[in-house]
Amino acid sequence: MRLFKQLERWKIRKQINQPIIDVVFRLRKRLENHWHADVNTPQVDFLLFHIACSLGRIERGGCASPLYQDI
Repeated sequence: MRLFKQLERWKIRKQINQPIIDVVFRLRKRLENHWHADVNTPQVDFLLFHIACSLGRIERGGCASPLYQDI
């Protein structure tokens, strides 16, 4: 699985940790089971990877601001 390997690499670099990886895979399961989303696409992997990166940045005390001022 591409996503798992990518997350593991970021874990080795200490950008994310195992609890964040667990959250990402719970979210993936929720998308698949509750929302019936096709989670086997590169777009979903991209989304989940960026969520993991944001969670890691927040955990390290970094800023996570919205893309647009109105949000």
